[in-house]
Amino acid sequence: MIMMKVDDLKGTISANKVNPSQSCLLSINAELHNQIECFWKIEEAYPEIKYSKEETECEEHFSENTYRDSLGRFVVKLPLRENHNNLGESLENARKRFLSIEQ
Repeated sequence: MIMMKVDDLKGTISANKVNPSQSCLLSINAELHNQIECFWKIEEAYPEIKYSKEETECEEHFSENTYRDSLGRFVVKLPLRENHNNLGESLENARKRFLSIEQ
């Protein structure tokens, strides 16, 4: 019985005599290099995403104002915009609507 070894990188073939009472196993991994290359392409880090100023502020607010209380619940401080004067004179209209809902 003859055992053969093929070296893909060098393009050589080696042959050795083997004792007939021994078993042989041939394993071919021709696709291994391609599979590893595809894996690394999938696992490759994506380029850094540029966030807007507002998105960055939201991320900072979340990091600074989110925590868990003693019961394990999340506590978050609600962010308020600086220019909150845009509401106008809506208090009276809101009061009328609220009272109409109660009736």
